[in-house]
Amino acid sequence: MKRDQRLFDLVQILRDGKLHTAGELAAQMGVSSRTIWRDMAMMAATGIPVDGERGLGYILRTPLVLPATTLTQ
Repeated sequence: MKRDQRLFDLVQILRDGKLHTAGELAAQMGVSSRTIWRDMAMMAATGIPVDGERGLGYILRTPLVLPATTLTQ
């Protein structure tokens, strides 16, 4: 799985509002916990409202949604 797809999938998992451990996320993504730690640090550095730390777990601080858009022909 490519990194960008993994990051997208991680955000989708975190959108449920629950606390997720790095081990749990790593098992779902098929990577190591260290990879999850690096991915979470990168997402936080780019402005995604992810909160947490090693040993406790990760959660989104605020809901991450896209604004509604109206498309016309």
